[in-house]
Amino acid sequence: MSKNKIKGKVDVDIAISINLTLTVGEAKALGAIVAYGSKPFLGFFYEKLGTLQLSPHEEDMILLFKTISTDLNPQIKRIDTATKAINKALKELNNEQN
Repeated sequence: MSKNKIKGKVDVDIAISINLTLTVGEAKALGAIVAYGSKPFLGFFYEKLGTLQLSPHEEDMILLFKTISTDLNPQIKRIDTATKAINKALKELNNEQN
């Protein structure tokens, strides 16, 4: 009985998508953290808390900061603009009723 051997290299890419629901306040808090920038944030974090937990994830954390700045901050601005417009309309409506 002969055994066939297969030799080669296999690369596997796995993509996972995670949806996260935040309140407006939580989104703004996250945006405020990211506003410091990844390098200053890491410097402060490492100085105060050490590198053990975050160091293995540093590259991904930098990418996370970039993603949040790119994707989340414009949405927060849209929410703020919509909130101001709604509040203005409500104020005008209240003034008309009085």
